[in-house]
Order: sequence, then structure tokens, then C-alpha cells
Amino acid sequence: MSIWYDGNDLNMYRGDSGSIIFKNLPCCEGYRVYFSVKSTKSNEIIVERSGDVSFYYIDNEGNQQYPLPGETEEEFIQRMEEGMKDGSILKRGISRIFITAEDTERLFVLKGTEKNAYYYGLKACYASSGMENTLIPKTTVDEETGKIIFEPAPFLNVYPKYVEGIQTCDCMDDIDEIAKDPKDYGIQPLLTPGDRVQITEDNVITFDEIYIGDLADVELTDLQDGDMLVYDATKKKWVNKQIKIPPTPEPIVDGGESDANPSLIVDGSNSQAVPYNTLDGGEAGN
Repeated sequence: MSIWYDGNDLNMYRGDSGSIIFKNLPCCEGYRVYFSVKSTKSNEIIVERSGDVSFYYIDNEGNQQYPLPGETEEEFIQRMEEGMKDGSILKRGISRIFITAEDTERLFVLKGTEKNAYYYGLKACYASSGMENTLIPKTTVDEETGKIIFEPAPFLNVYPKYVEGIQTCDCMDDIDEIAKDPKDYGIQPLLTPGDRVQITEDNVITFDEIYIGDLADVELTDLQDGDMLVYDATKKKWVNKQIKIPPTPEPIVDGGESDANPSLIVDGSNSQAVPYNTLDGGEAGN
């Protein structure tokens, strides 16, 4: 792919490789530009890529200038410099940033959605002075007040890939980074805050957010009906296990006086539940 930056959002397919070409950059000498893609919470997803800057010339109407037939490069540059003196010609910088398929594989798109949006930025770094200047997002100056206006950051819109091609990225390497903020990668929760799950008619649980990544450390073996997930702190995994809950013993209320609303406690000697304040003839709390 080859994407030309025109001041608007960039668009690409996930898994593609190629270059992004930035035009209309400052015409100063001796700097490189650095490009990076971040999530909406400023987590870096594509690490910084850099590119050299070359220069081109345009007229006042924005038309790029080229050497005339038979004109040497020196003659062309001399003609352009003369035009710059009278204001008819402008010099601008251009840079090509190369990105790999492995880079764009990390730009996730949620299944069933059209696209996912990420922030991107471009910075000029001057080797001689050590100065750095953010080019994208842009800033402008209000002519009346002189105040700096920070323009909204443009988006990199990523669309799902339609052809798999060569596998260049094992995205499971990024699972720890994704787990920090799944929504940044277009991953939506299985349950969201306030979702209610009914276990029985009278037992309803309200959940916080739960992601599929929360179940990543699961080790299932010899599954059987009725198995439950139990966390094994030694393995640091969730494992399946049969948990048998004994039937509640039939309560008996006899033997001595009791409060009007006695508590029941299991008497292990006869597998029955008896009033707490009459167990072994003692008083409540003994």
C-alpha cells in the first residue's frame, strides 16, 4: 500500500505493509521525522518509525514543479530559488515512512464492526540542535489573540483484512499489552457493568466488566457434567473440578426451650440441624 497524507484521516487495511507519504513538511535542512500510532488512551501500538526528508517545489497554486525538458538539476534548483525570492515558488519537505505487516497486525478490528480508529502523530527531530517539533497534530495561532490553537488529532482508520496472506505476527505475544486496556484494541467485554446474570429464580448476580482474556489461564481436563472452575494458586490457572455439596439435613426442633426465632446449626453426630441455642442443652453462644 501507499498512502498519501492530505491533512485528513488515514485509512488502511489491517495486515497490510507499505508506506505513508507525508507532504507539505517544513523545508528546513537536517531533520528526520518520526511516526507512531497510539490508542485513544495514548498506549503505543506501533513503535516509532522514522524517515528521511527530501524536498520539492510548488507554485502559489500548489502545483508541484519539475525540471523543464533539457534543464539540468542545477538549472532547475537555481530557477526555483529565484522563484522563492519573488514569492512565486515555495519549498516543501516530503518524507516516506515504511510500516510492516507486523505493525498493522497489532491494529485490531472488532469482528462485525466496520473499522477501528487509532491516533497517530508525526514529529520533526533536528540532529544539529536537538530540537523536536510536533507536526501532526497541528497547532495554529489565532491572528486576533495570538493564542495557540491545538487542532484535533487525526485518526488512523483501520479496516478488517479480507485476505490472510503470510502470517507475519504472532499476536499472542501482545496479549499482556492488550490485557492492560482491551478496548484500545477494539476488544469489547463479554459483560459490561450492570449486566445481570440469573443463576436461579431467586439468585441474580450483577457483574463488572469481564473480557475473554479473563479466561485465558484456564486448564481443562477430563471434563464431566457438573464441573466447576476453581482457581489453583499453585498452577496459577483455573482448573475444572467436581464440587459436591451435601444435601441440607432435615431440621428438627425439639429438646428444651428455644427463642421464638432460633438459628439452626448442623449437629454432626446425627447429621441433623437443631436450634443453635439448644444444641447439647447449652445456651446460645456457648
